Amino acid sequence: MALTVLQGALGVSLGVLVFATYFWNKLDCTGNCDYYTGVAAINRSANPPTTQLFIVKTEKENIGLHPGTYKELTLNDFDTSGFQVHFSERTCVYNPGIYFVNNQAYLVARLEGKNGSLWTSCPERSLTTPFPCPVKTLRMISFVVTCTLSSSLSPTSKLEGLEFNFRWDRVVTKTNERQLGPEDPRIFKWGSSHYVAVNGPPIRDVSNGRNVRCMKIQQIFPNKGPPIDLDLIGSLDRIEKNWSPISEHLDGYLFSRTLDPHRIVVCNHSGICSNLVSTNHSLFFKNWMRVWNLKAIHLGTNAVRLKSGHYMAILHGIGADVSREYLNFVYVFRGSSPWEIIGLGSEPLALPVGSIMSGYTFTTNLVLQSEKAIICYCVKDRTSSFFVTTIKNLTSSLRQIS
Repeated sequence: MALTVLQGALGVSLGVLVFATYFWNKLDCTGNCDYYTGVAAINRSANPPTTQLFIVKTEKENIGLHPGTYKELTLNDFDTSGFQVHFSERTCVYNPGIYFVNNQAYLVARLEGKNGSLWTSCPERSLTTPFPCPVKTLRMISFVVTCTLSSSLSPTSKLEGLEFNFRWDRVVTKTNERQLGPEDPRIFKWGSSHYVAVNGPPIRDVSNGRNVRCMKIQQIFPNKGPPIDLDLIGSLDRIEKNWSPISEHLDGYLFSRTLDPHRIVVCNHSGICSNLVSTNHSLFFKNWMRVWNLKAIHLGTNAVRLKSGHYMAILHGIGADVSREYLNFVYVFRGSSPWEIIGLGSEPLALPVGSIMSGYTFTTNLVLQSEKAIICYCVKDRTSSFFVTTIKNLTSSLRQIS
């Protein structure tokens, strides 16, 4: 099915992919490949010819960073002088993303604060509105923050926090459910406006006394708007997170809600969502997870539209061992119904860890510029990190899935 789809998209006869049971042999076609402005390259030196996925896209915006550049920002790189809520135990700025307006780069990230057992001052709605904490057993509070960036991705303005309704009257503080605020912002453009999709904060589910973290969208440019809950017609799981923004669709916006099965939902501006379609590769993913010793796989970054019409994003898998290491893989899915996943990286991305020296990497946003790709991620929930690579390098391990 996936092979037929790619043949139709390119109008060429693709070679035969060589599978090792349910996994792939790595293809090296240096100097022997025909490249297309689409999603495939044919290695004609092989007998029979073999096929590797390559992807190209053009964007107007451009920044002065070369492939191979690693940029790391930590709390000390930001001007937080405008904040009136401070944290005594730990403050980090991570889960970054960037977007461009008229060649001006903007950062969107997550600021997380911890106070240990000293929760005396809390944010009523923002980092500039402190008030006495109504709850003393919190674990952490998060915010979406933003600032402008230079062409080298250095902050050029004060860090500004978005307002958020924490719903203090509904907070439940059981065990590990003691965290409030928006997490893991993914950036997307809807019409002429830029938004973030986040999950949280907890909302009291009276029926079972548990917290429900729901997805929200919030406009960030040209104006900053209030968070809007995404309400899925039917049912929501207790924890809804990691929805991946895709694109506009008729009168709404498309999101990937889960990876396996690949569930697509469409939401309107009021936050009312409905299931659109679902495709399943459970047997493949089961075997693939066994190869990489993963206990779970989740959606990661926003999806970016390719010139071929398909979409590309990065997922993350969680290791089954005690380290719970995150592994990040590129994947590609069709750009029209049923939006099934057709390509997956045979190797995890090797992302720099910078000053942290070691620890997991977690990808949250992906930006394409001409033939460059900017991967936005954090290291061990401590950094706002950016790695610039080429589209060719990013997609060199993509393989079709059956």
